[in-house]
Amino acid sequence: MSPCSTLAMMLLLSPQGSSSREDLFRQYAVRPVHDSQSASGESLRSHLIIIARTGVYVADESRDEFFARVRSAAKGKRTFAGDYAIVGWSCGASCVGSEIVNARDGRVTLLPFNAAMCRGQEVGQLEFHTRSRLLVVHGALEWHSSPSEAPVGRECGEHFFEWDGNSLRKVESGEGR
Repeated sequence: MSPCSTLAMMLLLSPQGSSSREDLFRQYAVRPVHDSQSASGESLRSHLIIIARTGVYVADESRDEFFARVRSAAKGKRTFAGDYAIVGWSCGASCVGSEIVNARDGRVTLLPFNAAMCRGQEVGQLEFHTRSRLLVVHGALEWHSSPSEAPVGRECGEHFFEWDGNSLRKVESGEGR
């Protein structure tokens, strides 16, 4: 199976939702910001917008060219926390790099980690909803900063983060607001 096929499979498989899982996402609810969001108050499980890498080496594309592709992929799409979209790409056979894009102004925020699948993992790596500020990472976190600066370890499991419009904050699973 090709790395792109593997990535697509990992992202399409998502944890089975339950009412308690939905309640967890509702604890971080945002109000609807556009017409395509449900008016019934239901959380809308969302999906990662996938873009392909342009080449084998990072130098194949400038940072500005890459951000332009990220913004273009997210244009007009809101998949996370009301006004945002999460765009991801393969950073290896079982790794996803991601950015959060503000759908209103195009501002791009790089997630401070890549999400890596753990041995035996059968669920998608990122779980998020259109109307929730909660981002759940399934697997291991590969931090971009040095290990001494990483706020949590690289252990396998579920990692919960709240988006505040500028950055992610690690939260405990039942901490909701």
